[in-house]
Amino acid sequence: MAIPVPYFGYSKIGRAIELNNLSYNNPTSFEWDFGDGSPVDVSKDPTHVYTEEGFYTIKLTATNSDGSSEPLEVTLGVGDMVDTLNSTIPQLIDHYIPYH
Repeated sequence: MAIPVPYFGYSKIGRAIELNNLSYNNPTSFEWDFGDGSPVDVSKDPTHVYTEEGFYTIKLTATNSDGSSEPLEVTLGVGDMVDTLNSTIPQLIDHYIPYH
């Protein structure tokens, strides 16, 4: 076996982020640091809500019987704005050109 390789996907709405752990090489435990001073989360696929808008560096470390990985770091912006990349065309139209 080999040391795990951390990898993850995510989806976000406003200040909430759902993380989808995709690490490989059979990790058995995880540590998530959300970059906002909150306690480390050891869930496989956590959800985290930030209390303030901003940019945060999320770090994932994966561990198995061969050892721990170097942390994977990804910086994301979170906020209460509409996330246009995760919106459909009708949702964007409704948001920017509301019916009166």
